[in-house]
Amino acid sequence: METTGLWEVHMELVHAIGNVWDIWLATTFAVIVAFHLGGEAINRMLVWVGSALYLSVSLVGIARYLMYLTQMGGVREEGIAAGLAPFPTSVGLGSFVAILTLATMVAGTAATIAFAFYRFRQSAN
Repeated sequence: METTGLWEVHMELVHAIGNVWDIWLATTFAVIVAFHLGGEAINRMLVWVGSALYLSVSLVGIARYLMYLTQMGGVREEGIAAGLAPFPTSVGLGSFVAILTLATMVAGTAATIAFAFYRFRQSAN
């Protein structure tokens, strides 16, 4: 594959990663708002079902994020193997952003589920 094709695939993966982040973030805030505003209307089953659905969406998002990162590394390696110069990005900064994004998604998912159960317990009292 020539440089232009690799660059296009790389940029598509960058956009896909951004889309995963946007969807995860919107879903997270939607769940937080729903459980906050739901108040006393939320029962035990709704907390469990809502948390399980949110967890599954988050896990799919995290899996897609990791898949796109892996594909991005493959595109980079393919270019290097073909004798092309690496893309003009800082590997250290890219790794930092990737790790921080993953940590935010994992911790944010756990915190959101904890908030759902906290709101349920708070409204039950």
